[in-house]
Amino acid sequence: MFTYRQHGSVHWSVLLTVVLFVALIITAAWQFFHAPANKMDVIVSEDLAKMAQIFKRIEEKCNVTGLVGQKDNIDFLNVKSFVGKEIGPLTLAYPEKWEGPYTKDNPTIQGKFYQIVKTLKGYFIVPGDGVKLPNGKVIGKDIKIDESADLPAMLKDEQQLMYRGKSLGVQLDISTSVFDDLLAENIIADDDGFAMKAQDSMVKVAVGK
Repeated sequence: MFTYRQHGSVHWSVLLTVVLFVALIITAAWQFFHAPANKMDVIVSEDLAKMAQIFKRIEEKCNVTGLVGQKDNIDFLNVKSFVGKEIGPLTLAYPEKWEGPYTKDNPTIQGKFYQIVKTLKGYFIVPGDGVKLPNGKVIGKDIKIDESADLPAMLKDEQQLMYRGKSLGVQLDISTSVFDDLLAENIIADDDGFAMKAQDSMVKVAVGK
């Protein structure tokens, strides 16, 4: 009788351990894909601060000369080395000075990579398309970011890219002219005076400010 109880005790303890382990995995997965609204702003702010510093190092060492396309995922910061002048969407003047990997894993939110975008106001990092912000808005659906988006204003708007006083995006200090970059890729057209007006409206903000 004693032996039966002993074996039964071992059986239930193993079962309990398995159940707790599975519950832990499910909880971790849920938190990974569904960051709570009351913590998401903190998570995004921390990720943005880290990436802003990384891009500052890349700019200082490699000199970013352009961004291929209007926006792209930031999924290349863990790359150690590469061939040519392009890494992800970035075109570099001095690719040989790349100091990667800058991070072990590329930051994500709700399972989606952050993205670097190019607008007439400059270069920015924002959560990826499909991410639901704590204010209920979805990037790419409710909040559309194209080359004409006024991101400096959106980063100060609680109905756009700000939540509880925290901006859910950051502007990068990249020395190349975003206007020339957009014009070179035919993302904007130099006609009807639009190009000159757009160039006059550009604003540069230092990383981390």
